[in-house]
Amino acid sequence: MAHVAESQVFGAKDKTWSVPSTSPITLTEGFNRLTVVLKDKGEQSSATTSAATSVVILYDATKPTTAIAKAVTMVSDDEAVVGDQFFLMVAAADDKSDVATVTFGTARTDMVEIADVETILRETYTLNSVTDGSGLATSSHALLIVADSASFNVGDNTLSVTITDTAGNYTTATTSLSVVSKRTNRNFLLFPGTNYVGLALIPDDGVASTTDDAAFSRLMTQDINASVSSSMQSDFNSGATLGNIVTSVNAYGLIGSATENAFMTYAPSAPSNSLENLAPFQGMIFKIKETVTSATSSTTYDVFNKVSVSGFTARQAVPVKMNIQGVFFDPDSTPPMKQLEVGYNLIAPHVLTPTTFDTVYRGALIPNQLAASAIAFERRVDPDASTSGTIGVEIFEGFVVESLGGTMKPNLAYWTFIVRDDNTNPTRPVITP
Repeated sequence: MAHVAESQVFGAKDKTWSVPSTSPITLTEGFNRLTVVLKDKGEQSSATTSAATSVVILYDATKPTTAIAKAVTMVSDDEAVVGDQFFLMVAAADDKSDVATVTFGTARTDMVEIADVETILRETYTLNSVTDGSGLATSSHALLIVADSASFNVGDNTLSVTITDTAGNYTTATTSLSVVSKRTNRNFLLFPGTNYVGLALIPDDGVASTTDDAAFSRLMTQDINASVSSSMQSDFNSGATLGNIVTSVNAYGLIGSATENAFMTYAPSAPSNSLENLAPFQGMIFKIKETVTSATSSTTYDVFNKVSVSGFTARQAVPVKMNIQGVFFDPDSTPPMKQLEVGYNLIAPHVLTPTTFDTVYRGALIPNQLAASAIAFERRVDPDASTSGTIGVEIFEGFVVESLGGTMKPNLAYWTFIVRDDNTNPTRPVITP
């Protein structure tokens, strides 16, 4: 309960009255209506001659009723390496005086209301709801954070959020972010049509008894039902998988004892494939369906969700996330290597983070420069928090060309041409991590 102090007064033209401190007004939790009845010297009261003067006061002494926080990683599932970006999500609610502020950390950094996060980001990274293991709650606020070395250590890092209501009551919600020294999985965003995908990991699910970690046939069983359009979810009521939207995967390299490079292909519907397994340094071109025709109704529908994005006239496709489990290298075996052939090579840089062209292709640059450039077709949806109070998005689609001094990304595949040098032995250079 609370009391209205003597300093709180009610006015009537030229006179004021206050509640005596010896008989305070008691408030109960919630809404309280205070009514003032005025009487003149003739005993006429406002209650009988006119509408009584009243005021409604909300008394709130309760902390916010919902306070759930969750770290949502982007590059890898459920982990980050130093330098990764991630979203801190919060479900905050107060059923009395409403939420006033939601802040992160001891610096009390203001978080962004979920409505001010671009829809395509919310859909891509499943940011619309938060769970702490006890159930789902609707997200209310978000913050884009970089797991920098100054603030985050390898191991579990505690993230604290303070939620304050308009009455000044506050509560805290905590969650943790696992920072690892070596990535154990990587996410890839797939768009309609052509996607250049680079594999910078050795496929490994961490289970010693499995032997098909690198098999495309296993990768195609990955559940993507939550990422595709509602029409596809309805059609594939048992759950849409990656194999339902992949037309083909192509890699470029030697086939068996052949002396020249050639395309190797995996197609989910093919009885046999020349490309069967994922491999380090393997650049791949994923062809993804834009539409699917229902086997039951013959209706054609979009595979991808389409949403409006600021700055774009046309609605944009929400990419589908593909996850590949693996390690950078197996400490019990020799680090992987890749032999480049004279002519074109489709290469995935076997690196953990964006790395210079000079480092990736050092085996093809010494003693003579045999690799001149690396060309990729890049498609990305990147969060942009440069505008205060919002988390916008940068959407890019186009060819990128890197050469000496340029930077190559571990999630992309690059076409690289190796020139013949008859004065060099061998003429087929080898690159390593």
